[in-house]
Amino acid sequence: MTSSSFARDVTVRLKPETASRRLLPIVLRFAFCLLPLTTAAQQPPPSPPPPPIIVKLIEPENNDPIGLANVVIGALGLSGALALGAILLGVLLAGVLFYVRSRQPLR
Repeated sequence: MTSSSFARDVTVRLKPETASRRLLPIVLRFAFCLLPLTTAAQQPPPSPPPPPIIVKLIEPENNDPIGLANVVIGALGLSGALALGAILLGVLLAGVLFYVRSRQPLR
């Protein structure tokens, strides 16, 4: 090979269009390899995890336990009071009607 043919081969190999076709994939691979490094540098550092939430359960004192028996007695007491009030009101109304009717004789 002569020096002129070598120079001509080099110039043929380094045509602008073929050189860019060969270099473009290499440059893109390099750029994509650096992309995670640049995005990681732009993100803020991770914040520490929040402290745990601690719940303390306190049991109430059993000074006044309410059982099923107390509830039934209370319900019967209320129902009994309402029934007694209705009976007394009925007797009172019957007495008033009896008194009014006795004052006005039948015609």
